Parts: sequence; structure tokens; C-alpha cells
Amino acid sequence: MIKLELFTPKGEIFNSDQVKSVTLPSTSGVISIYENHQPLISLLSYGEIHIEKSNGESEYIFITSGVIRVDRESRVSIMADTSEFSSEIDLDAAILAKQRAEEVLKSSDDLSEFEFTKLQTDIERELTKIELGRIRKASSASVKVNVTKK
Repeated sequence: MIKLELFTPKGEIFNSDQVKSVTLPSTSGVISIYENHQPLISLLSYGEIHIEKSNGESEYIFITSGVIRVDRESRVSIMADTSEFSSEIDLDAAILAKQRAEEVLKSSDDLSEFEFTKLQTDIERELTKIELGRIRKASSASVKVNVTKK
């Protein structure tokens, strides 16, 4: 099993020693970590972390960026700038943030290359957040329970 810890500047977000695997967005692509993974330090990009627990349940957490460290004892430490459980993403706020960034991008003719790139990144990040939030809300809403009386 993997011992997984996820921290943000606000504190510890997730901590479990019952993790089967973790899949996350690095700056060089999506990576998956399993027990006995080679030691690793990598930069993380914005996107979703998928945590598969030993009992078969999954957790999904959206992060904006960060760093991952994997050691020889299958301990995985993630330090993220921000994080949100995907099921708790505020879709209205993400849509509004995307719209605001798009409006600034359209209405400003004299943006520096840095400002332009930042706005594009903001839009892409919010689009990813919206997509992940919708997927997780739809998958949790699609679980139906049929009860029959005898």
C-alpha cells in the first residue's frame, strides 16, 4: 500500500496509508504511482488527482499546481498550491471566473505576452475545473438505488 499525504498552504487535505494507486497531472504528462514506485520528485500541473483506495473506493481532487515526492518506502507527499475535492467544485464560480478572463482577453488590445499567457492559462484551468466538476456531479447523481418491498 501507498502512504499518501496531500498538503496545501491551508494544511493537510488528505492522509491515508490505505491507497492502492494515485494518478495525477505532472508538467510532463499524467503519471500513476503504485506501491514500490521508484523515488521521484516532479512538478505538478493543474488537473485532477485520482486516488484509488485499497477498499476499491476512489477520491478525486482538483489541484492547480504543486510538487510530488515519492520515496523508497512508498510514501507519496503532494504539496499543492490549491486543492478542491472534485465533488465540491463550485461550478457557478468556475464559470464566472472563466467568463471574466475571456472578457478581459477580448477587451484588451495592449496585453503583454505574460498577461496574455496568464489569461489563457486561467481560462484553460477553469475549463478543466468545470469539466471535472460536471463529470463528478453527474456520476454521483447517476447512482440509483431501487428498493422493493416484500
